[in-house]
Amino acid sequence: MKRIGLLAFIFAICMQPALGQRPLIMPDIPTWAKQARWYYINVPLYRNGDKSNDPKGGTSLSIDWPDLGMEREFSYPPVSRNKRQEGGDLAGIIVKLQYLKKLGVNSLLISPILARGDDGRSDLLPLRHVDPSVGIKSQNPDDKDRTDKSKFSFTPSDQLLITLIAKAHELDMRVAIEIDCQDRARPAGDADSQIEELLKLMAKWIDPNQDGHPKDGIDAIAFRNTHTLKREVWFNWTIKMKHTNMKLLTIGPGQEGFFDTQINYHMANAITHFFHPDKTIYTATYFLEDLATAKKKYGTRSLDNTIVPISASRHGRVRSFYQSLKYKENSATADDYRRLAMIFQFFYSGAPMIYFGDEVGMTESENRQLAKPMWWKNSSPTSELNATMQGEFYALHKLLNMLRNKYESISRGELSIALDDSKNKILAISRSILSERIVLILNYGAKQQRVTLTSKHPKQKLAILSPQIKSSEANPFTTRKSGNANTSKIPQFRLSGEQQLSAADGSVSFWVKPMSVRVLLDIDAED
Repeated sequence: MKRIGLLAFIFAICMQPALGQRPLIMPDIPTWAKQARWYYINVPLYRNGDKSNDPKGGTSLSIDWPDLGMEREFSYPPVSRNKRQEGGDLAGIIVKLQYLKKLGVNSLLISPILARGDDGRSDLLPLRHVDPSVGIKSQNPDDKDRTDKSKFSFTPSDQLLITLIAKAHELDMRVAIEIDCQDRARPAGDADSQIEELLKLMAKWIDPNQDGHPKDGIDAIAFRNTHTLKREVWFNWTIKMKHTNMKLLTIGPGQEGFFDTQINYHMANAITHFFHPDKTIYTATYFLEDLATAKKKYGTRSLDNTIVPISASRHGRVRSFYQSLKYKENSATADDYRRLAMIFQFFYSGAPMIYFGDEVGMTESENRQLAKPMWWKNSSPTSELNATMQGEFYALHKLLNMLRNKYESISRGELSIALDDSKNKILAISRSILSERIVLILNYGAKQQRVTLTSKHPKQKLAILSPQIKSSEANPFTTRKSGNANTSKIPQFRLSGEQQLSAADGSVSFWVKPMSVRVLLDIDAED
């Protein structure tokens, strides 16, 4: 079966009209990726699980750290490790795997953790090991002879990554590592030698024990700054990599056809700019046109497989974005718009990705280029004692993850616009697969509206699910005095609503509150 899949892939490549364009027939992406619910971890900012690897004289994991401007890089670990290190590490992620499991995510994207070169070299060799600043302090065994690429043995930091992968797999979670190709723009040698170097580089992380069954290795690789290597290198590397492991997911930063999927910033921008208090410019018409363009550009299959964030290091946090907008008195709040954007993200095509801290309502620092460390109970920095964990949004993320996990139509179903009523500010999208159909109805206006939809089951009982997601619901965490809320005490949102018979023509009607949603489950209602 593996050989057949590879032959189909190579045949599709040969049918290419030009190098680097999307093949006419792409090999199917791994099954797990179709149900992925992602969580992005910025390792140095997430959790300090091992203080012994903190730099001497450096600043520990906290929010009240000095602003170093652009000296603090987006790519981690920093090149100049003696300037700034937040303290987060792989040990901290291992400690919080159960937290992530309870949140409902099943796929982790880990920021760059492989050691960057500090000796001026521009080849890919420095990516051989996990950086000790996020692992375990020790000397890499092959550091003394960096010119001999045949020498390699796992370091304690490398073993810690393998342990993290194993523990995540025990919880049915997948692990992807991100690789930043910046500063490795011109590796020595021709394209063939660069391809072989990439293959050797990844081989040990895909199948650490080299037994031919890559169950103990990473499940995906995400690349950023791919422009630093020629398209020829990526194109041919992908072919050979798929021969090694057809189940490996490759993630690119854009629309390059040689990666399995990509981060879909186009959709992220469209969503956040539509659920916005000022719709005089970006109207529902433009929004739907953008959605249709994305569907046409990526195709039904590949659009579903793209990864859709709302927050990202390059865009800032979604809460900061909404809090920076201007709102009229006696109108919807920033949280109302943010809530609708998050819900739409989980119901529309593409795999949703939570940027670390979004589930508890984190914001950016005053300098939008600098992210804050994650908030944890009993570890709040003194400068943020009054920062409030938004328990409502943590529970909402759990609910949305549960819905995507329970109903296959949300993640893989055919997408269509069920209703576009711009006058009354009602938008409904439908996801259907086989006999299951789920419709998300959003009221993004200031008035309660009566909505009528057509069902495929005339005179049959339907379930209308109505999660309690309004900000007016009691939230015990908004008035806390200090410390972070215990997530185990957050009330669970429940799917409560109505059950009714559809009319003879299959129609069903119900009210939708302003800045709220209803979910229609168009199958026979369960007891």
